[in-house]
Amino acid sequence: PSRALVRRTEELSAQPDVVFEATSVWNVDCISPRDVFFYRAHVPETGEVLFVGEEKMLKTRIMALMAALLIAFVSFAQDEEQEAEQTPDDLLIEAVQDEELRDLKKLLEEGVSADVTTEMGMPVLSYAAFHGYEDIAKALIEAGANVNATDQPGATPLMYAAQAGHADILTALLEAGADINAADSSGWTPLMRAVSTAQVETTKALKDAGADLSKTNFFGRTALQMAEVHEETEIIAVLTGTASEGQS
Repeated sequence: PSRALVRRTEELSAQPDVVFEATSVWNVDCISPRDVFFYRAHVPETGEVLFVGEEKMLKTRIMALMAALLIAFVSFAQDEEQEAEQTPDDLLIEAVQDEELRDLKKLLEEGVSADVTTEMGMPVLSYAAFHGYEDIAKALIEAGANVNATDQPGATPLMYAAQAGHADILTALLEAGADINAADSSGWTPLMRAVSTAQVETTKALKDAGADLSKTNFFGRTALQMAEVHEETEIIAVLTGTASEGQS
């Protein structure tokens, strides 16, 4: 509101028995959306109207909406530009993340590397292993992906398959030559990762495949000691060979 309107309102509001009202009416003119605010001061007992004011103000929320639409349009244009600039590696990463096997095989046949990494530095094989994309993982393995590739923390595809409980992918990786006793930057092996998430099936698969139970992490603990700390009875039974038929 204008300063004059504010002053007039304050004067009237200070008088006894005077009621000040303000209402808002939506109005759209041909130039811009506006709110029209009507101010009315009156004495209810007598019905006497002391003051009527009208103030037009630019509709702030409409302007905000227009700004949001502009931002959305610019963002859309940037997305379109980025999509047009996607490299073959980008398309392969997208195919893996979206679990699009047909697109992946086509890109691999065209010669795109199976060892590309995501923006976070994770090999696409590790991504597939962690998410349980068995067909995608096997296609990457068949295309020659490095089964011992590591990300920044030093984790391998086998570690991700182990901790996520994907035994079929884990087996495929082992058959392709994955290092069963590889250690990440914290000294954790695939077996330790399986134990840390209480994955009975992958724990058993690694033990049966010959994982070294004596390996220790940077805290000096073996996989069995990790299981004991967290009282994972099924895991302990698998590692000590005391699991019953039903457990194994």
